[in-house]
Amino acid sequence: MFIACMTIATVSEKILVVSGGGSYTTYASTSTSGSYVIVAMVFVFVMNFAYGWGPIVWVYNSEIFPLQYRSRCIATSTCANWIGNYLIAQCTPILLGKLGFLTFYLFGTFALLALLLAGWLPETKGV
Repeated sequence: MFIACMTIATVSEKILVVSGGGSYTTYASTSTSGSYVIVAMVFVFVMNFAYGWGPIVWVYNSEIFPLQYRSRCIATSTCANWIGNYLIAQCTPILLGKLGFLTFYLFGTFALLALLLAGWLPETKGV
């Protein structure tokens, strides 16, 4: 996911021409092959999320909390997940308007931090 975000940001900066202003911005590609790279990296990101962070979060949450507090803790983590998704959905267009394709470097940085977090989380087998 990190590599996909960084590739999208780097290729997009070089081949896309931003036009328009105000609340409506359009992006035009100056390179057909660059456009294919961007689309491919979006697919790579979605594919990696679909088997990685997407479903694993739910499995990990159901295993990490003690049975006595599990329902309350999973409800809290689900609420936090939905709020986080809502904030990302609302802030992405604003970030694209302000930062342009540096937004993908920001997402790539968070993907790298998530990878570091995954290495730090304990194994739940046998707990």
